[in-house]
Amino acid sequence: MGVKFQEWQLSAPVEELPTLFANKVKECQREFGFAGYTGTFAEKAEAGLLLQYSQTVWELEQARKHCQENNRRWDPAFAYLIGDYHWYIGGWCSS
Repeated sequence: MGVKFQEWQLSAPVEELPTLFANKVKECQREFGFAGYTGTFAEKAEAGLLLQYSQTVWELEQARKHCQENNRRWDPAFAYLIGDYHWYIGGWCSS
């Protein structure tokens, strides 16, 4: 059992992030299956999404590095504000 790092950027108000991420998870499940170990955000279906310091604006590379170093395969995906309503979402996913 391995892991793959997944990332996604989107623009949306913070209130919409949980719904948009749930839709992304469903999209991955439809595309890659429901059996597990897809290496996609489908693996974050139960873990969900966790905002990382929502009042802080991150540089993209800083957010990516923080996520790669601190997220674990069973953790929620991490969301970072990287601009006005612009978000970076990342996480390690079981494959």
